[in-house]
Amino acid sequence: MEEQADDTQSGLAQAHLMGRRVSTLPEIPDEGVLVQTLFSGLLSHAAGSRDLEVCGKVLYLGRGVGSDCSIKEGDIVLVYPWPGCGQCEVCSSGNFHLCEEEEQEQVNSVLDTSQSLGQSPVTQGYRIVSDWRNVLRQPKEIPGYLGCLLPNGALKVYCAILEARPVFELAVSIRGFCNLLLIAGHEDLAELWAVILMKNVFCNKNVKVICANLQQSRLELCTTVGADEVVLWQSDLSVEAMVEAATMSGYNKMDVVIDLVGDEKTFEVGFLSLHHGGLLLELGEDERSRDIVLPLSLMISRSLTVRTVRAGSMTQLQQLVGLISVLGSSITLPIECVPVHEKSKALEKLEKAESKGRTVLKYD
Repeated sequence: MEEQADDTQSGLAQAHLMGRRVSTLPEIPDEGVLVQTLFSGLLSHAAGSRDLEVCGKVLYLGRGVGSDCSIKEGDIVLVYPWPGCGQCEVCSSGNFHLCEEEEQEQVNSVLDTSQSLGQSPVTQGYRIVSDWRNVLRQPKEIPGYLGCLLPNGALKVYCAILEARPVFELAVSIRGFCNLLLIAGHEDLAELWAVILMKNVFCNKNVKVICANLQQSRLELCTTVGADEVVLWQSDLSVEAMVEAATMSGYNKMDVVIDLVGDEKTFEVGFLSLHHGGLLLELGEDERSRDIVLPLSLMISRSLTVRTVRAGSMTQLQQLVGLISVLGSSITLPIECVPVHEKSKALEKLEKAESKGRTVLKYD
């Protein structure tokens, strides 16, 4: 392995990338990995989180990758999108997603093949992952077009559900049931993952899953994957009216609310929908969320909790992948695979809200 990695560092005269023979490669970190993208989830510019969903094939390992590495060349892997700096004590503990030393807006290092390999920008499909611990072998039971979506929205809602489990259990022990409200977010369809996980993994029949959104088509998808109830909001409704619609005029308060939008209005709706002792989990990253002021006196008097979930750990991703591999073909998500050279058209369609499900780019 070491000899092969040394060749990689000095340039591979016979490397075949993108179907073209190239003579040199950029330097790969000693403990890094070169991954050829096979599938990647497409998110709009407004979402601000492209390149968070990548499934690819390991082409080369850095010269410093030791025998403790379980990844080998040729493996199909998922790229963990929260690499951190790799140097601090937080990263050393494996909690890369909590690193404060580095802005983490990209999937590790994106290799610009248009410059480095003389390719067209539309065919870029290679990533240099700085630390091999940030790639995870994908089980054969999970197709690549589905697996690539796991490290982003699916992982966040999985972590949110783990945070909410004590509240579920307490509510069920008190009243015999629990209400979970999912405020559907942007085009990543994370609420579908939440419903799938609640119904097929955690399988607590005493938890009623309710989805709320402004679009009827999104709610129909939620029903398809198992949501117990849906609430259609009109865009001109006041906060009070949205709360009344979600809670049946206060009769059906929520024990847990997962807000996948994260703006000021949805925060207020989620907060006011909570039952005494409830939990609001904020997963959205809307720019307007910066103006939210926490109502501390009300939180204290009603024993309410507000928590945020930005990302999950690599360990949690491993858990999620294991769970999804067991479900296998029983997962039915509306996914459209589009050739990468049609990315511009797919992005335009996405930003016009003409896509009914998730769009996944397929690389040659």
